[in-house]
Amino acid sequence: MSSVPAQKLFFDRPALSGMARAKNLRDAMQAHPDRLHSVRHAKRVLQRITMPASGAWAYGSNPKAATTTTYNALFELTFGCRLSAALDEGVAEWADQSPQNLGKGQIFYQLAEFENCLEAMDKAFRFSVVRNPFERAVSSFHFICFTQEKAFRHFYADRLRMNVMGFDWDADPYTTKGFIKFLDYAEQEASMDRKEGRLADPHFRPQWMNMSLDILNPHLVFKVDELSDGLDVLAHQLGRPPLARATTTARLNAQPERPEYPGTRAQVERVFAKDYEIYEDAGLHLRKNWAIPGHAS
Repeated sequence: MSSVPAQKLFFDRPALSGMARAKNLRDAMQAHPDRLHSVRHAKRVLQRITMPASGAWAYGSNPKAATTTTYNALFELTFGCRLSAALDEGVAEWADQSPQNLGKGQIFYQLAEFENCLEAMDKAFRFSVVRNPFERAVSSFHFICFTQEKAFRHFYADRLRMNVMGFDWDADPYTTKGFIKFLDYAEQEASMDRKEGRLADPHFRPQWMNMSLDILNPHLVFKVDELSDGLDVLAHQLGRPPLARATTTARLNAQPERPEYPGTRAQVERVFAKDYEIYEDAGLHLRKNWAIPGHAS
């Protein structure tokens, strides 16, 4: 039996969707115009911050920065048991499906999926994880090449758009020339000001756009390089024992070895300049005083 203290385990209502979700975005923007300056901005922010029904923590999720490992750890920290409920939707070599679908049980929701979400976030312990920008750019490039190799529906729209911009999906995957074209695409997507509709994919856009640190106002931002130690800090802040290393060790996706792609670092540093600033500032120190009620720090 779980040793987790009595707490709210499930959200009272199914996740908002469709028109109800769109209304929630508009309501959040109108209630906080100083924090969310458009519906598009609200959508980008509120889709990337996750909370449990208990309200104990708020995670600024950042794709390609150990999100699967972090969600597994958060499940164990929140409920005192390992995530063992399986999910396989027929996507070969893709082990992220269970931890990335925790909203199905009404236990973890994105802020876009429940009302009064910003007020709830402000009361939570808030954190995010950042990855070395060059390593993340290479990982993102290999991820989209992997989906092409397997002919997945995932990122097909991006592959089409890259194709239009001159990316040859027969010759460019996993090459330096292809990586340079991918960086050009990522830069263009992040810079496009779309008033409605499709946003740049969070797996490829700069990390600062995913983390929305000005909205999240995190107590803790740590590096993927320090993932185990960072999750231990999180466990302490939530009044939980340290996690097993099997839970906190980042899992690599089934992708080829990652080359250095010589001559591309200057371009990565330019495209992801703000991410480098966040990465350099990240660490295991708390950014402000916070403690879970009744827990002696």
